[in-house]
Amino acid sequence: MFSDSAQKFAIGRELALVRSNAALYKATLAPVCLVGTYASLLYIKQTLGLFSIQVRFRVAVNLVGGMLGLVAYYLLSDTLGHFFDHRADKMCAKMGKEYAQGGVEFYDKLLLRNQALRVLLGWEGQKIYTLYGNVQPKSVFHTKHPQLTERRRKVAQIYYFEFA
Repeated sequence: MFSDSAQKFAIGRELALVRSNAALYKATLAPVCLVGTYASLLYIKQTLGLFSIQVRFRVAVNLVGGMLGLVAYYLLSDTLGHFFDHRADKMCAKMGKEYAQGGVEFYDKLLLRNQALRVLLGWEGQKIYTLYGNVQPKSVFHTKHPQLTERRRKVAQIYYFEFA
């Protein structure tokens, strides 16, 4: 059960995420990456004169360019997610000492819950959660959200250095 200050932090963090228009930026990222990939492939094919080569080589160039565009999309998507999550935590923690203290407690309890689930779920829990309570990333290159320990550390820094 969360205390009142932890509940205030959780609600404030979600409101800060909504206020930051994170959903708008994340929604426009895919079309921007698609148009950027198309325009860059078109430019590369025109400057290198690849329109006159065989179709199978042009298909290979398009596939390689498409894969690079997809990698760029995933990297930018994760970067945006990290940016908006950290910014929402920071905005909420700077609202006052009670919010910052609630943020530290909120992340402490989330980490504690994940550690308990890791033990209770056995082998499946070890695949899902780390020893510290973070969620195991599905891949090294694709982490949608920052680790809970990192978020807790940043909120704790605000609490101890600005409100102590």
